[in-house]
Amino acid sequence: MDTESFRTRHLGTEVVMDTETFRTRHLGTEVVMDTETFRTRHLGTEVVMDTETFRTRHLGTGVVMDTETFRTRHLGTEVVMDTETFRTRHLGTEVMMDTETFRTRHLGTEVVMDTETFRTRPLGTEVVMDTETFRTRHLGTEVVMDTETFRTRHLGTEVVMDTETFRTRHLGTEVVMDTETFRTRHLGTELVMDTETFRTRHLGTEVVMDTETFRTRHLGTEVVMDTETFRTRHLGTEVVMDTETFRTRHLGTEVVMDTETFRTRHLGTEVVMDTETFRTRHLGTEVVMDTETFRTRHLGTEVVMDTETFRTRHLGTEVVMDTETFRTRHLGTEVVMDTNI
Repeated sequence: MDTESFRTRHLGTEVVMDTETFRTRHLGTEVVMDTETFRTRHLGTEVVMDTETFRTRHLGTGVVMDTETFRTRHLGTEVVMDTETFRTRHLGTEVMMDTETFRTRHLGTEVVMDTETFRTRPLGTEVVMDTETFRTRHLGTEVVMDTETFRTRHLGTEVVMDTETFRTRHLGTEVVMDTETFRTRHLGTELVMDTETFRTRHLGTEVVMDTETFRTRHLGTEVVMDTETFRTRHLGTEVVMDTETFRTRHLGTEVVMDTETFRTRHLGTEVVMDTETFRTRHLGTEVVMDTETFRTRHLGTEVVMDTETFRTRHLGTEVVMDTETFRTRHLGTEVVMDTNI
């Protein structure tokens, strides 16, 4: 792990938090909430609400929402909510909640929340959190978040939002919107990008990247790329990119992009890249790396690196890589990259 920000990711559990922005990523799902805006995302269902505008996005079902506070999204089941505080989300079962504080999310289990600050996300288990800062995540995983920005990641879905920019992501669907840039999400495909930071989210996978830091997310396999040029992405196949412009993304098909801004998105595959940092995002796979510290996250395995030295961690297999450029990640297959390719 690096000095401040990197906190490790593990299969079925994770706790990540930095000084200001807590972002945790979990296998296939996530819940992100900040100080004022509670947004919860659940596997196959989601409920998102901020201080004034509740925006929920759901997969293949309707959305009901009241004037200010109540917006619910559901998947194949009923949802009941009260005037102000009752927000329930359910997936094939009933959920009960009280007048003001109780907000429960269900997926085959109950969830209890505290008076003011409790935000919980279940997946067949209970979660209890304290008044302001403690948010725990359970299903073999925990999530802890800092004072202002809670970002948690859970199995099968995710929601990411900061103080101003609400970005929600759902498994097979998503709704993303910030202050200035509208990001649209489509069922089974998506492309999201703001002024500087391209963040793309895909069905069953996600990619987040800023101006300089390449963070790609993969589920089931990983691809590691060097400091500036080489970024290859693999899912049962190899992808090779040239020095500056060519970035191809593959999932049974190839995508070619131009020099700076072209970001192409394909149903079942996607490629994202900005001016300097190639960010590729793939369905069912992920790769995370920034300018100096390579951080990769993998389903059933993990790799953690510090500022200069890559330290890899793998489940049932080993990965070896050199100091600066070569970082390879393996899950039942090998990926080899040299310094310049």
